[in-house]
Amino acid sequence: MTGLSERIANFVIGTSFDDLPSLARERGTRAIIDSLGVMTAGTAGELAEPMLRYIEISGAQGDVPIFGTGLQTDKEKGALINAAFGHALDFDDGYPYYPVHASVVVISALNAMLGKEPVSGKKFLEAYVLGMEVVTCIGRGLGMGHYIKRGFHATGTLSGFGAACALAKMMDIDRDTLQRTLGIVASMASGIQRNFGTMMKPLHSGMAARNGVIATMMAQSGVSAHMEVMEGKDNFFQAYGDENSSAEKAGNLLGNPYAFVEHGIGMKNFPSSNACARPIDGLLQLREKYGLTPETVAKIHIVLPPGGKNPLRDAYPKTPTEAPYSMEYSVAVALVEGAVKLEHFSEEAIKRQDILSHIEKITMEENARCIAEDPLAETRGPGPRGFIEVHVATTNGETHDVRVDIAPGYPGRELSSERLWGKFSGCTDFAGIEQKQSRGVFEALEALEGVGDIRAVLSGLTR
Repeated sequence: MTGLSERIANFVIGTSFDDLPSLARERGTRAIIDSLGVMTAGTAGELAEPMLRYIEISGAQGDVPIFGTGLQTDKEKGALINAAFGHALDFDDGYPYYPVHASVVVISALNAMLGKEPVSGKKFLEAYVLGMEVVTCIGRGLGMGHYIKRGFHATGTLSGFGAACALAKMMDIDRDTLQRTLGIVASMASGIQRNFGTMMKPLHSGMAARNGVIATMMAQSGVSAHMEVMEGKDNFFQAYGDENSSAEKAGNLLGNPYAFVEHGIGMKNFPSSNACARPIDGLLQLREKYGLTPETVAKIHIVLPPGGKNPLRDAYPKTPTEAPYSMEYSVAVALVEGAVKLEHFSEEAIKRQDILSHIEKITMEENARCIAEDPLAETRGPGPRGFIEVHVATTNGETHDVRVDIAPGYPGRELSSERLWGKFSGCTDFAGIEQKQSRGVFEALEALEGVGDIRAVLSGLTR
């Protein structure tokens, strides 16, 4: 039987743009737009200063743009920093059926390796969709034990494979070289959940993108690696998975059907952890429906599916980087502001007593009833699994409850074109890019399949 490494190589190299379902292309285009907007916003976050200093200290020179800035650097650091900025505010998309945020990784790697020859929007989209298909299938084959039992951050450990495959497609790399690239990138896979709430979490994304770039260039240069890294003794699935992991399952899923067709992609409506998205939405629904105010709310109790607390950290964030992983802070912002936006996760905002004073009102529990109706619960990450409940008790003795199954921006509640533009423009505004300029980029990306040179469009995301 053909092993997974060879099946991946055959799938990527043997699939053409015309083979991609129209829905996969449509959703892929929207995900690219969303991801590029989020990358620019990351340049105004807490991670920006040390990473831009890192470019200066390293002395790196090149022509790869850092989105949201006027800076350029070399291929490796360009991939690293753009992807890290893309995940820095925890505003990037996620795959609904496995806890991996691979879009910013794949796109950053592609951008880093565009080169001097024109690359069409169609070619860029084709490479992106195939890279995403590979990483989602590997994740589903590896199983949730990788994330829940072993504590790996799947975005860091798995997204490098997607980056490598996307690059192989865009650069017309042959099958054997791609298989060696997979062998190289497998030995680079890293990222643990213990670092959630620190700058290392978004840097897992950055390292995965950089790994895809390095592995591709190494393979092209003749570096050897095992051609069947996914199978045989001491393979990747054995090292990173558990007794339920199956490389064969991963291979059988490739394009059968496409992940973007079967499950879509989850775009965030709030710059906070996936685990916080539905509770924020639920609180906002109750706030609007019943005219709730911070003063009239006595208690907020949130019921989560098992594992729902996994990505969360301290209730009182000490830094802007910690804030997206505080359920209590995120929900308190929603209560006070009636919205949760990028500016609510700044150094100044996390010290606001009018927000912090409500954190003690918020409690959480995990309950198995939240997954009783979800036959695929064990295949989903903490964010979209099952449903959540928000229970509010008011100071006059009333109680109000809401159940939220799907977070806004996820399949079934997709962002409209208008709301996607609102998010994109909010991100580029946050980075200091003029709205007229960002609108031109947005409209060009909406017609991505007709773009003659993607590099010319992406240049509009710099200052």
